[in-house]
Amino acid sequence: MREPIIAIFAASPALASVLSMVVAGDPKLRVRVFDSAVSLRAYMRIAPISVLVCDCDREDVDMPAFVMSLREDPDAAERRFSSIALSRQVSRSFKRQIDASGIDEVLVKPMSPRHLLERVHARLARRSRSPSSPRPRHRPLEWGPNVVELFPGGQPAL
Repeated sequence: MREPIIAIFAASPALASVLSMVVAGDPKLRVRVFDSAVSLRAYMRIAPISVLVCDCDREDVDMPAFVMSLREDPDAAERRFSSIALSRQVSRSFKRQIDASGIDEVLVKPMSPRHLLERVHARLARRSRSPSSPRPRHRPLEWGPNVVELFPGGQPAL
């Protein structure tokens, strides 16, 4: 079995460097860092990724819409990847965007890079338990310490 590929698409080179260093510390994981949406999309068309770590604080990319477009790209090598978003702030409208995009988890920054590594491992374990089952369109997010639960207690009244 091939090593899982973890794609990191951060808002700054410094954050990307720290996150990739911690995740790459696990010899069972391969890490690829991307500095643009174009390079990430091009890579995903030639190689499958297992987990996408994306930073919603990038000013050049609407990350929820971008993740949704990656999941719907017919030319992608793998569209059933797990996704973990990073964000400084979480508003009600942002929560709705995240839910619609298919992003699996949101970690609020600042967070420990080791916590991110734990969440990557949790995503990989979840994938390995059900690799062939179809991905549900709407599902509850995983949550725990420093992970935002979308709509605690059910959908909000609009």
